[in-house]
Amino acid sequence: MGDDLYGEIAQELGLDIAQFDRDRASEAAQAAIARDLALASELRLNSTPTFLMNDLLIPGVVPADFLPKRWTGFKPSSSNSHNLSHQPTVNPDIAS
Repeated sequence: MGDDLYGEIAQELGLDIAQFDRDRASEAAQAAIARDLALASELRLNSTPTFLMNDLLIPGVVPADFLPKRWTGFKPSSSNSHNLSHQPTVNPDIAS
């Protein structure tokens, strides 16, 4: 990942490259990135991808059939808050 790849993807998508570069360098974009990094730090997330389903933490790449099998029984959160009262449980099926 990097500037060259982002530029290639933007071109392939037919984006206005000058606007794309302005937008991603904007204060709003930098603030959004800072918020995401702070949340990841707060939740102690250190791998990409990481999936969080209710209080179940699923770090790293998982097989394509892994998530659908575990999706049954999960309910959407009643709020959009990222404040957890406890640390998520790491799924023992994939924990190394």
